This record gives sequence, C-alpha cells and structure tokens, in this order.
Amino acid sequence: MCRWARAWHGGRLRVVDVACGRGGDAGKFGEREGNVEWYLGVDASAPAAAEARRRAYEERVRCASIAVGDGVDAFPACECGAANLVTCFFALHYIATSEERADALLARVAAALGPGGIFAGCAVDERALPAGVPRAWGARYTFQLPQLIESTEECCVPWAAFAALAAERGLHVAFRRSFDKFLRGAGMRSSVVENRCYFMFALIKA
Repeated sequence: MCRWARAWHGGRLRVVDVACGRGGDAGKFGEREGNVEWYLGVDASAPAAAEARRRAYEERVRCASIAVGDGVDAFPACECGAANLVTCFFALHYIATSEERADALLARVAAALGPGGIFAGCAVDERALPAGVPRAWGARYTFQLPQLIESTEECCVPWAAFAALAAERGLHVAFRRSFDKFLRGAGMRSSVVENRCYFMFALIKA
C-alpha cells in the first residue's frame, strides 16, 4: 500500500497513522525506504505507542511523533491539507463504533489531506460476520484469532454507508479488494485463514 501511495504521489509521503499499534509498519516508513517526509501516529494503548516510538527510532523514521489517545478525539494535529497519506489498518471496527463516530473520523481525515491525498486502510467485511449479527452501524460481535488476538468486542462498519459518508467529505473510493486479492496483487500470500474476512481500501481526496 505504501509503495502504491508513493507511486501515486511521485514523492515523499507525509503520513498520519491512526491506530498505529506497536509500529509494525515502521519499516515501511523508515530510512531504508526513504519515502517519508514526516510521520504522525496515534494509538489508544500507551504500551503499544511506546513500542511504536522505539521501532520508529530503530527504523529511523523521519520526523516521527507518536501520541496516545483515541483515533478520533486525539487525531494527530497537522496543518490543514498537509498530509498526503492517512492510514487506519485493522482498527475501523474499534474506532467507527457509530455513524457519528465514523463521520467525525472522516471529517478529520478529509481536513488533514490535500487534494489527491489518500486514505488507506484495512477493515472487516461485514459479509463475513457471524450469522445473527445485524449489518448495521455499531452492531457488536466478538472476534478471536488464536495466538494473535484475544477475544475482543468489535463493531460492524457497513461499507456502503461508510463510503457514502466519505463521499460527502470529498473522499472517493479508488479501490476495495479482499485482503487475499490485495496480497496476491503485491506478489504475497497470507498465511492466516482469518485474514480472508478483511478487505483493503483506498479513498482519494477530491
């Protein structure tokens, strides 16, 4: 995704990473890739943010700043239109717990991005949710991935409704692909069967 974004912009990335976790993507933004002008991250977990800072330092991510807080209320502050890439991987189902929260997130994303900027992420496909879970904003369910994710509560984010909200904020769908298809397109394969319930997306700021 980062390589696609860099090719799209033809230059260095100015990144806002919502729910950056433990900094697993630090290598993609580090000195070896040489593709980042600055990087702003935020995560709700203080231990995760601390580890992300360590990894950002280790990978020599340029001008990295990582805060602790909610992805909406503590959305990293940057000049309006200064970012050209906002990411949110494997976290929409924790952040966009209602239509209002989703719209608040999209408003912040749209304000951070300049024209042609990209909002990219990975989200749960509501079609893969357990039977009996309504495909509606905020419908709750539990998910567990042995040895990776403990049993935790997540919320349904209906994609069609999310994309419609995004369009109202000037963010338009560039692509939506299953996680498996996206990885195959990048010459990789997922070894985790449960990853098939996720999809990758990219929205472009008008």
